[in-house]
Amino acid sequence: MVETGIRGERDSWLAPALLVAGVAALGYALRSRWSPLEMNPGVEGALTVGILGPMLLLLEGLRFSEMLKAAVPIWIIQFAACAAVSGPAIAGLGIELCVIGMIGVLIRALSTRDHRGEWTRGDQLLSTSQCANLSAVHHVVASAASSSSSSSLSSSF
Repeated sequence: MVETGIRGERDSWLAPALLVAGVAALGYALRSRWSPLEMNPGVEGALTVGILGPMLLLLEGLRFSEMLKAAVPIWIIQFAACAAVSGPAIAGLGIELCVIGMIGVLIRALSTRDHRGEWTRGDQLLSTSQCANLSAVHHVVASAASSSSSSSLSSSF
């Protein structure tokens, strides 16, 4: 079985440490008179990559520590690029660390130990019937959205 998520003492401190570091970076940025209104579309796109990339790695099944090894070079390049153009480098990094740290804390909170003492990932806690119900709800919502969009298109002509 492939080990994923946050397990053991080694990985359990990573997510809270990222969250605290992100909050500290945001506090420093706000204290140094940074305003969230200073963000331009390039910085917002970099934030999207810096948050979405690690989330996709977690969804692919990597452990939290392995995801961080892949995400750190992305964050370093983003920080250097933002600093080079006098952008909100510390604020951007702080936002990314807060989001990834919070996701890690939630993964850790949803993970449990089974009767053998092995960790079960939070996303594995849903039973098969619950997953089938979620799939059925998704199908109903998708079909309702497609029918409403097609009816609005036909009524506009």
